[in-house]
Amino acid sequence: MIGQVIQPGETALLFTKKKIAGKRNLPYAVVDIDDTYAADGSVSKSANFNIHFPTLLKYEDANFENKGLPTNSQVGANDVITMRLPEMYFIVAECEIMKSGGNKEIAKARINDIRRRAAVPGKEAEMEVGVDKMTIDFILEERAREYCGEFMRWFDLKRTGKLVEYVKAHNPDIPLIQPHHAWRPIPQMFLDSILNPDEFGQNEGYN
Repeated sequence: MIGQVIQPGETALLFTKKKIAGKRNLPYAVVDIDDTYAADGSVSKSANFNIHFPTLLKYEDANFENKGLPTNSQVGANDVITMRLPEMYFIVAECEIMKSGGNKEIAKARINDIRRRAAVPGKEAEMEVGVDKMTIDFILEERAREYCGEFMRWFDLKRTGKLVEYVKAHNPDIPLIQPHHAWRPIPQMFLDSILNPDEFGQNEGYN
């Protein structure tokens, strides 16, 4: 609201995938699904925020000044994560779901190990899910939450054969995606540097 005073620690801006009723009457700014997409799921012609996104602070290191490390950033940066223990648990769960004769009880146990670790203290049991949730789609949802900002999503969707399906279902900003986009083009400079580029060939769809 115009003239509204926001105190330190109070909400100033809310980005959400949900639809927020009466958002213009709230004491803070709201960017909801209607600000990005039309009611039919297509890109909204009146969208003002389809190129604006909230900042990811996952790698911000607020204590960098006390570490004596050189940095070009005023906020510093934590190390980029390349692998961690939950990845091993996800691999087990995904294998049990995808393979013939897999054991979904094992998959459930490993996923619940991850979810309990992420729970607010005292809420661990509320985070657990049942075996009915053990589908590849649920695993992909969990991985999206766990690895937000860690550059894993494209590889996850490609590996599970879900890339085209998910983009068509959830991203109207990319309407022309085709099955061959699950493979990336071989850079022309690589093909130019070998003696048999015709024999080696470009990936399908990029000729």
